[in-house]
Amino acid sequence: MNILIFTNLFPNPEQPDRGKFVAQMVEALPAEIHNIVVSPLPWSPAMPFINGEKAAFAAVPFHFHYKGREVYYPKYFMLPKVSGACHAALIVARTYPLVKRLAKQHDIELMHAHWIYPDGVAAAWLAQKLCLPLVLSARGCDINLYGQYRFRRSQIKWALQHADAITTVSDSLRHIIAERFHITKNVTTIRNGVDRGMFKKINKTHAREITGLEKNGRYLLFAGQLHEVKGLRYLIEALNILNSENRLNFTAILLGDGPERNVLENRIAGLRLHGKVMFAGYKPHDEVANWMNACDVFCLPSIREGTPNVILEAMACGLPVIASRVGGIPEIIEEDRGCLVPPRDPAALADAIVQAFDADISAGDTGSWEDCALQYMEIYSEVLKKGKRLCAEFSG
Repeated sequence: MNILIFTNLFPNPEQPDRGKFVAQMVEALPAEIHNIVVSPLPWSPAMPFINGEKAAFAAVPFHFHYKGREVYYPKYFMLPKVSGACHAALIVARTYPLVKRLAKQHDIELMHAHWIYPDGVAAAWLAQKLCLPLVLSARGCDINLYGQYRFRRSQIKWALQHADAITTVSDSLRHIIAERFHITKNVTTIRNGVDRGMFKKINKTHAREITGLEKNGRYLLFAGQLHEVKGLRYLIEALNILNSENRLNFTAILLGDGPERNVLENRIAGLRLHGKVMFAGYKPHDEVANWMNACDVFCLPSIREGTPNVILEAMACGLPVIASRVGGIPEIIEEDRGCLVPPRDPAALADAIVQAFDADISAGDTGSWEDCALQYMEIYSEVLKKGKRLCAEFSG
């Protein structure tokens, strides 16, 4: 079976952990699946307001072998805050010749696009033009955020209507697709997996030796991008509440980097929380498990989420989890595995943190990427049994 994976969310030489969850699913597919990856990335001219990520995209090569797999990174022109509603069209214009050539050269039987907008919309057009069956996978903001924008919403609905199968990473996303786009047929929830060889419970003392944390310390961990959507300002306010009540008897570790770091550092300084918050910086994905095992509690106070893999990974390492009650998070945190709090609520977050440090739990039972890949295999097989519906529809 020859599959073309189409997504901007895939590791590249400049961002080795970008879209790691997609790469892990692709790697877990059975050996009889031959897949080529096309990962379109935006390109912008050098301007003062172009952020570091867009600059990193410019340095990504067009063709790269990722763990023995061919990956193509075609760049398409875009202007931030200007080209938003045109992203899919810009991607199609740039990638059509490449995808057409790859489809013929590798006898591609099916396209699978991860992230509905703009990737999935572009893939839907390409699949119809090339008479290929299409699977679309929704992962979070591509539906629950972009689906609210007028010009993007109509494009998303069109793409969903022209997919042979749709998968979502949570039931909440599946319900949004049904309610907002009135699509219920051929929509399946397939939750992400966990690399259980990497994310598992190990000796805490050993983990603290590896990470350099104090043997007898108490630590709360956040892991992810330091971005406004992660709600870290509310975590800082929660720490301030605990500090004012003399209950801040642990260190909060922020693992990752991002555009909000300076804002957070200034707020921490203003609240005089130095020594209580540690910026550990970006760590490669294969090092995150050590930090999880070295800490006592995991916290993800996001304002908006899909179904974050980092929660599954933290639970696999045996950590109690505190997270916002948003997106698909309530579907993966069991009552004895953590605590859900309202987003943007520092007081509730502060109380949940104290409770979590007293929790006595064991490592969670999470699904593997191999389990996840087998579910996608079933979708692929079902779609291919239908034949070339898209080709007949498009040509007629």
